[in-house]
Amino acid sequence: MKKTRLVLMLLTLAAGIYMIYVNISVSGYHLLTMDSAAGYRAAVSYRWSVVVFLLLLAVDFIVALTAKKRRKKKRKTFQ
Repeated sequence: MKKTRLVLMLLTLAAGIYMIYVNISVSGYHLLTMDSAAGYRAAVSYRWSVVVFLLLLAVDFIVALTAKKRRKKKRKTFQ
């Protein structure tokens, strides 16, 4: 379970970094200097990177809560 949480956290971190990178690439003057096809790809990529990041963050939060409940349950059974 710890390896799964670590991989999930790393994926969430990578998605967050990518989301920030794409946000910078489509903001302000950067978007004006792109051709229309590259700007469209960057805008769509930014939208999906936000969705993926939020989904991974939600799954990470749910897994963390589940692990916390399991730890509490193990402690109660040993006492």
